[in-house]
Amino acid sequence: MTRTPPSRDTSLPPRRRVVSSFALATVVAGALSVVLATAAGAVTRGSGTDRSPSTGPLSTFTTGHTYRHGVLPTVAWQQAHSGSHSGAQSSGSQPLLAFGGGNNGVGVTTGHERVYLVLWGSQWGKQTSGAGGYATFSGDHSGMAPRLQAFFKGIGLTGDIWSGVMTQYCEGVAVGATSCPSDVYHAAYPTGGALAGVWEDSSSAAPSQATPSQITSEAVRGAGHFGNTNSASNRDAQYFVVSPSGTNPDDYKAGAFCAWHNFTIDASYGGIAFTNMPYLPDVGAGCGANFVNSGSAGALDAVTIVGGHEYAETITDQFPNGGWTDSSGSEVGDKCAWIRAGNPGAVQNIKLSTGTFPVQSIWANDGAHGGACEISHSIVQNGDIITVSYPGDQASAQGKGVSFQIHASDTAKSQKMSYIAYGLPPGLSLNSSTGLLSGTSSAWGTFSVWVTVKDVTGSSGHTHFNWTIGSSPVSWRAVSAPNPSSTYAQLLGVSCPSTAFCTTVGTASNGTVSALVVEQWNGHQWTAVTSSLTKLQGGLLDSVSCPSASYCAAVGSVYSTNLAPLAAQWSHGQWAVETFPTPKGSTNASLASVWCTSPTDCIAVGSYSLTVGGYNTELALADRWNGTAWSLLSPPSPSNTTYVSLNSVSCSSADNCEAIGSYANHAGDTVPLAERWNGTVWSLQQLPPVYGALGTDAVSVSCSSATACMAIGSSYGKVGGETPEFWRWNGTSWSAPTATPAPSASTGGTISGIACVADGYCTAVGGWTAIGHPSSALALSWNGSHWLTEALPNEPGSLSNQLSSISCTSASTCAATGSYVSSQGAGRTLIEQTF
Repeated sequence: MTRTPPSRDTSLPPRRRVVSSFALATVVAGALSVVLATAAGAVTRGSGTDRSPSTGPLSTFTTGHTYRHGVLPTVAWQQAHSGSHSGAQSSGSQPLLAFGGGNNGVGVTTGHERVYLVLWGSQWGKQTSGAGGYATFSGDHSGMAPRLQAFFKGIGLTGDIWSGVMTQYCEGVAVGATSCPSDVYHAAYPTGGALAGVWEDSSSAAPSQATPSQITSEAVRGAGHFGNTNSASNRDAQYFVVSPSGTNPDDYKAGAFCAWHNFTIDASYGGIAFTNMPYLPDVGAGCGANFVNSGSAGALDAVTIVGGHEYAETITDQFPNGGWTDSSGSEVGDKCAWIRAGNPGAVQNIKLSTGTFPVQSIWANDGAHGGACEISHSIVQNGDIITVSYPGDQASAQGKGVSFQIHASDTAKSQKMSYIAYGLPPGLSLNSSTGLLSGTSSAWGTFSVWVTVKDVTGSSGHTHFNWTIGSSPVSWRAVSAPNPSSTYAQLLGVSCPSTAFCTTVGTASNGTVSALVVEQWNGHQWTAVTSSLTKLQGGLLDSVSCPSASYCAAVGSVYSTNLAPLAAQWSHGQWAVETFPTPKGSTNASLASVWCTSPTDCIAVGSYSLTVGGYNTELALADRWNGTAWSLLSPPSPSNTTYVSLNSVSCSSADNCEAIGSYANHAGDTVPLAERWNGTVWSLQQLPPVYGALGTDAVSVSCSSATACMAIGSSYGKVGGETPEFWRWNGTSWSAPTATPAPSASTGGTISGIACVADGYCTAVGGWTAIGHPSSALALSWNGSHWLTEALPNEPGSLSNQLSSISCTSASTCAATGSYVSSQGAGRTLIEQTF
């Protein structure tokens, strides 16, 4: 299926993209802060068919509020609009639900459903343990919290066939399908109960009228609290964000609705399904109090009628609208809402082992007379559990035959299994019946192999490993790195003149104030450097160059009145900040890269802003260090452009440097840029863009000689979104861009840094992602004609890993630095090296 490529913000000028899997470095309010890159409040649509209820019976609630999926109107609204809302009519003329094709690969909840209650705000009061072991709260005057706990604990236990209605729905069928065969994954039955956790977030008071973005952010915090910090752990989870009494989330009281559900894609946690659940006893009969039961017995009827409505819709349309909706956008609960006693499909009590609870009926496509609202249904069971053993990474010589067995087991011992492999090296094949992997391959490189094993019920299991054909990849190891006492830290540049000395630089932030980070390697360990330089606040160091073990230059930016370039040198064991000149009238200047051929010759590049004729323009910036002071150079900018940025520089000698970056052409497209320094002047070069791409950035360059340079970057707008690219310089011209290889299971990736050694070998680093797995560090090595994907270790328990910069002293001795996200969601420094 075709996926819509992600959009790219073209409102900001292109500059060296400091790639981080957990943070975006942004200069704001006089300080450099690091902002968690969640998608709070944003909805990411995948390939599912969009059936947003813009013209259906619920359009009153969703027009201008498209996040309100499965919105449940108040009882009064329902009665006033019974002629237009499908709940008054339980079968016959109603359209069937159809499958939307999945959103971000998700249609229904196929694993054991897990409901997490996030009781938002200090207003809930003191927590104690009440009857049945349920958590109770002093601020919960109506007892909504224990009622929700009892309900979700009881569904899926003995006697619950209300949950069976949802199990008829599935994923893995064609878009528009209205029924499900037995050999696909169905919405799971919550065997043993769905309640997975209860958390009172009393860190602060819940907003009096929470916005959708705030509700979304609270769901993400809940996922983090419960340790669901990757896409796999959130695949079958949903979060009820329950606001306390006296609050009005999303203005539900004036909006005439009782709840809605939605989802968000978090940068680290993956897809998070959640429900906006107000404190329903505050509105009484408006949201269903005493709708079924009279007196005190029915005071909390609304809690499970509304809660059950949103729960059922989430597990059948987990990431709207990729699951099951009808042509107007209505979901399984919408079609059967607020049907009163005496009518087919009426709201009624169901008896669970944890109590008696009123629930609404759920639409069943397979119901009588062409679909009906049902309160019970036979349970459709998913298939068996298949386990595939991890074989470990494999390596074999070119042209040598291999024979390797994949081992798998099925809980149904008599079931016949079939084996499928993806990403195998050319020449190797997997026997679909026996699981024997064999063949001979002459291909060169490392291949990311996925093996899926299925049985006749449609159940499946998976394993993943790397297979290297040819020379074994360089042995990378993660090295212990000092971490500042901060919320986020990342290393952005590294330079190693030898395996006995390296320097890496970056930034750290506690969420409010940022600080510079400098760390050094002495041949045995990395240590943090503390100096007047690292005590500066509100800045970052983006690049460092050490031509010897006794001298380094580092550059970046710092914010005082405006964003200003920052340059420092390390000499005689001390760091010192140097004056860095900028063009007259410039504002918001910053440095992205520095290269030193000796302690008396360095080139630094970046960009600066200049207001001309009332318009703000960003132009290329370059300065030269002569051992005593920095002097301003004047790199040319292409004509008819509003912004130019030089992102990286590399020099094979004092009179031969290449700088690369990007600029905006007359059409506003991002175009790659290259310039050459001959020791006296700069000259523009042609760095070809990617044909058909919406834009192309060049982010890092390395030159091993005057006739051998490699530049890397990314193109945007191709199928799949961002595509890493590389260019080669032969001393006369730059080659056309070529996409770099990626692990075969990759769904996306970036390459951020490159280092080329004197014999023409290069190594590039970055990160790559795969659906259902934490993002991983990536290294690619170039031998003059081929790229080899090298396997790098991830930090144990990490949620994502990303390398930003690399320095090599030979083809096999390199150090790379970046960042990773810990299991607690904090950004930490990452260093990997081969020595």
